Amino acid sequence: MDQFEDLFARLLTDADFSRHVVGVLVESGSQLQNGLKGFSPDKKFPQAEFAPYQSGKFEWNPTGSGLMWKAYNFPVFLLSNSSTLALQEIALRNEKRKKSSTVDVADFDLVMQTTKSGTRDSASCLREQTCLPLGGYSVWSALPPIIVSSSKKAKPMILTVASMDAASLFRDVSIGADSPISGLISLLAVVDALSRVDGLGDLDKQLVFAVFTGEAWGYLGSRRFLLELDQHSDAVSGLDLALIETVLEIGSVGKGFTQDDNTFFAHSTTESATNGTLSALKDALGSLKTQSIKISRASKSNPGLPPSSLMSFLKKVVKMPQYFFY
Repeated sequence: MDQFEDLFARLLTDADFSRHVVGVLVESGSQLQNGLKGFSPDKKFPQAEFAPYQSGKFEWNPTGSGLMWKAYNFPVFLLSNSSTLALQEIALRNEKRKKSSTVDVADFDLVMQTTKSGTRDSASCLREQTCLPLGGYSVWSALPPIIVSSSKKAKPMILTVASMDAASLFRDVSIGADSPISGLISLLAVVDALSRVDGLGDLDKQLVFAVFTGEAWGYLGSRRFLLELDQHSDAVSGLDLALIETVLEIGSVGKGFTQDDNTFFAHSTTESATNGTLSALKDALGSLKTQSIKISRASKSNPGLPPSSLMSFLKKVVKMPQYFFY
């Protein structure tokens, strides 16, 4: 992966070198997957511009290269396994022929497609109104279900959230399967377990769960959710921002940086909440009867909560207790 990053860095800075490049084909396969360990095409501080605190130089993602947010003047494609084998065979044949020019070349003209012929970049498609918008559907639910017509006094709400997708250097291929998506899986497991518990209606708090889309793109899902709450739209009927007492987010609780490091972190907006959360997590860990999982207090040197959907909530409701687990 170091060579991969070095290549793209040179393509961006060395004009004499890059002018000979018309496209980059990236091989896929088990060797690539092994090389992806510790690789991140995101920035060292993802979406720092949305942080509710000023510390843009802090590195929440030390291995981040920022590759996927840079503009390239040539197409970059991730090959399928079959295409990788086919092109490797072609390259080997060309090498054996030892000719001055290759016989088989990759043709990009047939695969490069935009929303309109001649559209070159974001600026041109915005000007010509041909851009395809980012969009999708976030989902929320409650346990027990909220009956809007009920005459009972509404309960304070505990909102638990997760992200349903991730940004990627290549379309539809993301290491998010071992990263952000693990938070969604954990949230669904929690909802499934709680749905089998009797007496949820007798609790003092209303449990609400939300899964946001487009969070890697400016926290689109969570910011839209808060806008819908402000507008009291039908999409969030039964919810009230004033009643949301606590927000919990489940982040990347899947594979860690290395398989030998099974440490989970919990971040919160208040010290008292941190102490209570740490104690509760340790109690939960004790019930698992395993030594392979560790729970540690996050470093006090951190400037605030890590990049997460909670940043949208922090900008809206500063004093609301919020927790982030990953």
